[in-house]
Order: sequence, then structure tokens, then C-alpha cells
Amino acid sequence: MKKILILGHGGYVGRNLKLFLKKKNFKVFTLSNRNNKFFKSNIKKVNIIINCVGENYNTSLMKSSNFVYVKKILKFIKKYNKNIFLIHLSSCAVYGELFHNNINFVNANSETKPISLYAITKLNAEFLIKKAYENKGIKDFVIIRPSQIISEDMKSFTYMQLIKYVKKNLFFYISNLKAVRNYVHINDLVNFIYQICNKRRAFGKNNKLFVISRSIKLIALVNYIKKKLKIKSKQLILPKFFIIFITNIIKFLYPKFPLSVGIISGLSSSVIIKSNIKNFKFNFNIFDHYIKSVIK
Repeated sequence: MKKILILGHGGYVGRNLKLFLKKKNFKVFTLSNRNNKFFKSNIKKVNIIINCVGENYNTSLMKSSNFVYVKKILKFIKKYNKNIFLIHLSSCAVYGELFHNNINFVNANSETKPISLYAITKLNAEFLIKKAYENKGIKDFVIIRPSQIISEDMKSFTYMQLIKYVKKNLFFYISNLKAVRNYVHINDLVNFIYQICNKRRAFGKNNKLFVISRSIKLIALVNYIKKKLKIKSKQLILPKFFIIFITNIIKFLYPKFPLSVGIISGLSSSVIIKSNIKNFKFNFNIFDHYIKSVIK
């Protein structure tokens, strides 16, 4: 029986992963305390560690949670159990700048260009893991980069705002109609992690990096929302520079204004995130398993 230690089981991904793996009859351990004594006693019991620890809101905690903690994990693996298989959750945010470029897609082979502190700390943690593997401080690892994670019980601010503006007939397209949204449903993500634990070789023993994502054209998403809300409106397209200019003025006067340059860039990006996962079937789409449940 595989014995798995989940780090960050209190977070959204960790919590769902814990429930999923227990249903599959895996022996699951969790670490409720980052104290060295707790870490040492658990790390000797398991053959797989899944690191779901991550901070993407509080910038003051990003370095300690996303980078320093990974350094600690690797130190304990090297000292107490080198045979552990480490599965580490990173993020597609490491491609950062590429989403603002005039390209068609990014994938596992694309150059990383992080622009946020969150993405920088996540990418630096990846470098630590790769270096530990090269120095034989760890036997095997897999890094998973998911795109935006969605779920019926985790209402994304971006999507909720989108629905709100469509509902009030305030939605408009930025620059053109080519924008896309990249996402992965939590159930597909935890199922993939389970399969990596259970059938590592099926995904390529030498493949250490997996990008997991699906994509949908923004226009298809908006039309679906309109149909569900029984709204009829024309497709309004406004230039990006004009929207950013107006947004900056409004935010100067009203700092809590919800629209930001980041959201504008996200709504106008046409870059598709391509998965590099073979032998895996996605079962949860954004229409039936997310948007339908959050439209009110």
C-alpha cells in the first residue's frame, strides 16, 4: 500500500486531494504542524510526499511558504528518506510575461518569464527541487503546473465579476474576440495527481514536468452565460489602451474599483495553455461543472 504525506492539506487543493486519495484506499498522512519533530516523524513513514503548500495572496508570506518551505522539505528528505517520490504543485503563473505577448500558446517547453512575486517564488522552488535531484538528494520528483483552478464550491472572483457584468449588460470585449480563458477543474487535478501516485510510469518515467489545463474562448463563455441568463446584447469591442487609461483614472479616484490592469490583460489574452499529459482524460468542463452552478 502506498503511504502518502500531504503537505498543505488545509488548503483547497490539499483538502480535496486528501478526501480523494482516502476514497482510493491510500494510507494518507497529513502534517498539521510545521515543527521539525512532526516533520521528521511523518517523513519516515511514507514513500510519497505531495506538496500543496502555497501562498498566492499575502505577499509577506510568499517567500516562506512557496520557497523556504520547499528547501526545508528537501533537507528532510535528504536526511531521513531519500527514496521518497516528491510531487510538487507549482503554477502556470511562471509563464507570466508570455500571456501578454503575441503568441498562440505556451506549454511545458515554453520559456518561463514570471512577473509576480508568487510566480517568482514558485519557479525558484522548482529550481531547488531539480538541483536536489541532480545532486542525488532525492530519488524522484514530478512538478505539476496547473492553470487557474475552478470548482463549484470555490467561486472565482474573475468569473463572478464576468457573470455580474454580463448580467448588467456592462461587459465588453477588449481589442478583439480572440481572448481565451485557461482553467482546470479541481476534480481533474486531484484525479491526475492520484494517477501519478498510482501509475507513475504511464506518464513517462523521465517526464518530470506536467502542465495541466483546458481552454475555452471567452466569446463562447460569454454567449453561454447570456443564454443561461436569457440576455440579448450586442458584442461591444473597445481598444485595450483606452480601457487601461480609463481604469487607471478611476482607480486613482476610487482605489477599490474592481477592474485592474491585471484583469484587463487576462480578459484580452489569447494565449492558450497546452497540457503535455498523455493517457489522461479530462472529465470536468467549465460549462456543466462550474458556470452553470454559479450563475444566479
